[in-house]
Amino acid sequence: MSLEAARAAFRDAARAIDPDTFTGQTTPEILRAWLCVQTVRTPPKWIGAASAACQALDLTRIPDAEVAPWVEAFCLGWVQQASGPFRNAARALMPRLANHWRSVPALLGWWRITGEPAPLKRALEALALASDAVDPELAVALRLGFLATADPVLLDRALRALGDAPSTLPPRAWPAAVDLLDLGPDDFGDALAALPSPPPPEMLPAAGALAAPPLHLDVHWWLVDELREGPMAEAATFPWPALRIRFKRLPERDQIHFFASLGDAPREELEDVGVAAPWLESLVARADKSPLLDGMPARVRRRGGLRR
Repeated sequence: MSLEAARAAFRDAARAIDPDTFTGQTTPEILRAWLCVQTVRTPPKWIGAASAACQALDLTRIPDAEVAPWVEAFCLGWVQQASGPFRNAARALMPRLANHWRSVPALLGWWRITGEPAPLKRALEALALASDAVDPELAVALRLGFLATADPVLLDRALRALGDAPSTLPPRAWPAAVDLLDLGPDDFGDALAALPSPPPPEMLPAAGALAAPPLHLDVHWWLVDELREGPMAEAATFPWPALRIRFKRLPERDQIHFFASLGDAPREELEDVGVAAPWLESLVARADKSPLLDGMPARVRRRGGLRR
């Protein structure tokens, strides 16, 4: 029942912001929602709407408090469409990012698509200075720091920041909680039942993390530098709403290895780490996405490109 509620929330929230009929103000949440829908739907209108909105923005009029969420959204856009305005818009706003943990998703987003080391350094320094309070937004940032470093200290801090009641978390933190705590739709049953109609746009990534078949990615590594290179960037930013990543340190020196499975399918190993994104795309292409669609074909493929 909760699984169908998550699927319905995804469909209803997507319908409410369909670019063909949407007339509201574009926000970072709308942009992220459009990009999330594009991960499971064939028509390019969702990424097209995000690109057009990016081009239409007057970046000089974005308030300082909104710079970080916009940069994060632009970097997510570049992950899905490595052309167009997303990277240039993010680059223009990067100098305005505050040295604060709330900038971490934006800083790490820029680091992922460019490989520039300075944003990673800034993000990790900001996380080191953050308190250990229970704060869902901080949990999101700490999880991203963990995915960048495989540092168990950041993982422990992220778990503590989520608190003891994941069902009461805001939608923004649902994907992090689903990944870190191995949660499923039943864990959010009450929250799903209480959603307004239609659900707000920020529910799309949240519902997608519950409704899409989980893509399990195991990363076996020895050299920390390999966690900061292109193949890991492709894997960590692969645009699938239910991506769940686990790290395992190899017992002896070896190159990085990726293992993945979609849902309950057998685990597969990637033989050539240089093609991480196409490999993951081939896995999710097998998924039945029909529960997340509105009368569209069940089998769809992601449109996208690589970033760096």
